Amino acid sequence: MAAGGKLGVGDDPVYTNSRCFDPFPFPAATEAQQARIREMAEALDAHRKRQQAQHPTLTLTDLYNVVEKLRAG
Repeated sequence: MAAGGKLGVGDDPVYTNSRCFDPFPFPAATEAQQARIREMAEALDAHRKRQQAQHPTLTLTDLYNVVEKLRAG
C-alpha cells in the first residue's frame, strides 16, 4: 500500500502504474538481450492468444494457475 492508493466505497486498494511500475529499477539490457526478451515476449503473447482463441472464457489468472500447477508437479 506504500506505493498504491485506495478508492471507492469500500476504500479498496488500487494499482497506480506511475508509482508502482514506472519507477521500478530495471537493469540495463544489451541489444542482444533486448532482442531475446522481445522474441520470448512475442512467443508468450502468441501462445496466450492461441489458447484464449481456443478457450474464450480463459483468463490470465487461469493461464498462470496452469503454470503454477505444472511447476508444483
